[in-house]
Amino acid sequence: MASFLLIRHKVSDFSQWTRGYDAHLPKCVEAGLTEKYLLRDAQDPNEGILLFEAQDRSRSKALSSPRI
Repeated sequence: MASFLLIRHKVSDFSQWTRGYDAHLPKCVEAGLTEKYLLRDAQDPNEGILLFEAQDRSRSKALSSPRI
């Protein structure tokens, strides 16, 4: 059975945050995460929603994501 990690980020500037996120993505892959969706909230354009499939929950919990 697959494990998933859902992350919601409130950011000050979504465009700026996505650049930082893109640079951080290799660390996610190293932690055994596969990005399934990167979404932007329709009601709040500065809220990002990420869904990852996690190969190993303990490795993925140790990962921190960029906050901008």
